[in-house]
Amino acid sequence: SINFHHINYLEQNARLNEIMLTGRHGKTMIHIDQVTHIESRRDHVVFCFDDQRPRISTQSLSFYEHLLPAHQFFRIHKSYIVNCAKVQHIETGRCGRVVLKNGISLQIAARRKTAFIAAFNQFYQK
Repeated sequence: SINFHHINYLEQNARLNEIMLTGRHGKTMIHIDQVTHIESRRDHVVFCFDDQRPRISTQSLSFYEHLLPAHQFFRIHKSYIVNCAKVQHIETGRCGRVVLKNGISLQIAARRKTAFIAAFNQFYQK
């Protein structure tokens, strides 16, 4: 016999791991666990991944900041959101930087550094 409650639960969890990107040429479903970081450009944002080409969305960085799970994604700068699961190293000097596991280095805004380090530590304590 099929447990429909179980199927619904799995579908809901699958949806939590995916979001729809709205671009100029349509909509694309992506898995958020594969996102390394999101970068804001003038009139669009770029979703970057380890193993696939970047995807462009016409939504704002703030839109995704509120949509993505706050325990995993953190806005480190007015132009960047990072996936805590993809962070390799945090440089905590005066000008903080995040180095991702793929080698990309991103600046942390000075006023966001303390909150980011706290969020990152909490992410790895769960």
